[in-house]
Amino acid sequence: MSGKSLKSLFKNLGRPNNLKDDCLISGITSDSKQVKPGWIFVAVKGYQQDGHNFLNKALKNGASAVVVENSAEDLPVPFLITDNSRKTLALLAKRFYGDPGRKLNLIGVTGTNGKTTTTYFLESIYKQAGHKVGVVGTLNYRWPGFKESALQTTPDSVVLYGYFSRMISDGVSTAIMEVSSHALAQYRVEGLMFNSAIFTNISHEHLDYHKSLDEYVKTKAKLFSQISKNGRAVVNIDDNASEIIIKSSSAKVVAYGKSSDPDYRISDITLLNLGSRFVLKTPDMDLQLHTNLPGLFNVYNASAAACAALEQGVKPELVKKGIESLKRVPGRMEGIVSEKGRFRVIVDYAHTPDALEKILRCSKEFTEGRLITVFGCGGDRDRQKRPVMGKVASEVSDQVIITSDNPRTEDPSKIISEIFKGVKKDSSEVNVIEDREQAIKQAISIARKGDTVVIAGKGHEDYQIIGTKKIHFSDVETAEKYLKDFRELYGSDS
Repeated sequence: MSGKSLKSLFKNLGRPNNLKDDCLISGITSDSKQVKPGWIFVAVKGYQQDGHNFLNKALKNGASAVVVENSAEDLPVPFLITDNSRKTLALLAKRFYGDPGRKLNLIGVTGTNGKTTTTYFLESIYKQAGHKVGVVGTLNYRWPGFKESALQTTPDSVVLYGYFSRMISDGVSTAIMEVSSHALAQYRVEGLMFNSAIFTNISHEHLDYHKSLDEYVKTKAKLFSQISKNGRAVVNIDDNASEIIIKSSSAKVVAYGKSSDPDYRISDITLLNLGSRFVLKTPDMDLQLHTNLPGLFNVYNASAAACAALEQGVKPELVKKGIESLKRVPGRMEGIVSEKGRFRVIVDYAHTPDALEKILRCSKEFTEGRLITVFGCGGDRDRQKRPVMGKVASEVSDQVIITSDNPRTEDPSKIISEIFKGVKKDSSEVNVIEDREQAIKQAISIARKGDTVVIAGKGHEDYQIIGTKKIHFSDVETAEKYLKDFRELYGSDS
């Protein structure tokens, strides 16, 4: 893309210095290693490193201008002093890419659980409605002709605005994105106005970062102050945090749920082994829906997507077709084996107490034999949830194998010991196998006809983070490997 005027980019964003002559800017970054001649370097104070310590490196790499939060001395290039460099980074990206968000039908989804599945439902619905759809989320960033693995649920603001610009060039009309609490706290979506925003639910998560549940909820609520004048705030009224979310939005609120008297009432629910049937009721219609994804939580996810689409004028028959045509979401209640007469293996991303309980109770409903659960907790993350997850797993499962997840720089045995503190020892048989592959192997080797093995915590991920290294590891691949060994040993009718 052609360069943008530095003066136009800096205008009204802070206190400019050395800005006598104008120049063309061809890129923006907060990573000093990426800086090239003609680029702006934005010094961001991070949680492990401070970008201000890399100013010299950025200048050496050819930075034409820099943004800082404080400066005691003049710099050799034009610079902008701002009170919040993260926020300024996003606003610069917005200007640099020509505010691409306003050219898209932008739908944001936030909440602790259900974001990914809800975006998949939305994508399916809007495809049925004839839209060219782009998705930014936990699994990947994708639109027709492009797909890239996600490093973060919501990427860096410069990357995000860049993706939206590319979507427009590729003819995308509707962009659907998961908006994480970290992204909201770090101003990654600053400057965007959403046509619709969806709130799924709130439960215990990220309290290592947000310090309290109240702070976590308030951070999520920020999204609902960024809805356009004629947009919609689609809110799960059954969640305890819904009142705070509603108060945060000046847009029209559209409530969905089973309780109270919402705009869209979920009723007549029939939970099936391989999906659910339910009715979404409004004063004007009863929309009968079927989803191939099991569990009450997926009824809510489908309802959220349906409400958002209906409010944007998508025809009910296309909403119905979109929900019913979604067959699976990678790493979400993903069945590895479901052959008649055999046990089931399910891989799921559940890594919060609420998500784990929901996936286990859902699995328990269609399990004739025992429910065997394999799970762990990530290192360098929220420690408070570890014993809670131990309690949940031991109360709902018949047998639990506690193992390692992504230990990162923590000692895996210490993480496991903290999980074990919450275990109800008289509720189920609980074992510890620190090596995740061996834990999965053990669970499959002890499973019998009618049992269900749930492998929770990593879902779609194809790696483990041990120390500071990312090592290839997939729960799905590992389960398939030992299921193959199982079939060779015992035959397909075991």
